[in-house]
Amino acid sequence: MHRDHGRVGFAADSVNPTTGTACYSTDRLQQIGAPAGVRALPPWCDRGQPPEPCSIDALHRTAGTGDLDTLIWCDGLWMRAGQWQTDNVRNFYLGGYLWRDFPADGTSEATGYPCYTQGRLDREDVPAGLRAYLMVCEDAR
Repeated sequence: MHRDHGRVGFAADSVNPTTGTACYSTDRLQQIGAPAGVRALPPWCDRGQPPEPCSIDALHRTAGTGDLDTLIWCDGLWMRAGQWQTDNVRNFYLGGYLWRDFPADGTSEATGYPCYTQGRLDREDVPAGLRAYLMVCEDAR
């Protein structure tokens, strides 16, 4: 799921003047029929540099993440973020230009906290840094 990283199969039509990297203008996104969610993003050719992947600004580009204000861990492909002084904590992987939820596989009966199966963590190649925060399901419900 996370390995594709959302690369678009169409050539970029511009160069970002801020970064010098190839990018897509609003017109090109429209022309190739990009989904509305992609077209709603600020086109980097038109408005400068995108936020760094490991930032709250980048996370907030994903719908439903506005309450998360604390970055706990991030390596550029995986992120753990939460809401300050609450137990509202979520895990994400980078899918294209947006962070995608990495939902738990179950809940531990002993603690009530979300847990993940070892097999899934291995299949998805979840990095050790994030795994250190995750509970492995052993008594999941």
